[in-house]
Amino acid sequence: MKDDNVHVRTIEPMPNKMTNGHPQPPRAQRFTVRLPMRYRAMSETGWVSGTTRNISRTGLLFCGKRVFPVGTKLQLSLTLPLKAKVPLAMTVLCRGEVARIHAAKGSLPRMGARFRESRLTDHPAVAA
Repeated sequence: MKDDNVHVRTIEPMPNKMTNGHPQPPRAQRFTVRLPMRYRAMSETGWVSGTTRNISRTGLLFCGKRVFPVGTKLQLSLTLPLKAKVPLAMTVLCRGEVARIHAAKGSLPRMGARFRESRLTDHPAVAA
């Protein structure tokens, strides 16, 4: 029996973004994570406190009081709490660069940083 009120539509996957006529690979999955962190330009010695907003295998979005221009090489440090029988934490030390800046009225600007290298350590995070 045919129902003329039923419409079947095939849903196509979203196409990859195009840049200069070339398809870009899909973005890495992001995870909403709010953690204190520290960051600085590679050329500086003083750390700036910030907060992560989301993180993926390729980078993170974070906010802080100081904004660096796109392309600035950064060092990032954040401590990941681990669930175990005793309180543990691992510090992630990263090198990367500012990939984008998101400015929103009434809130701290957010910077997107692309990871270039990272390592885990059981040392405490560097103090600001």
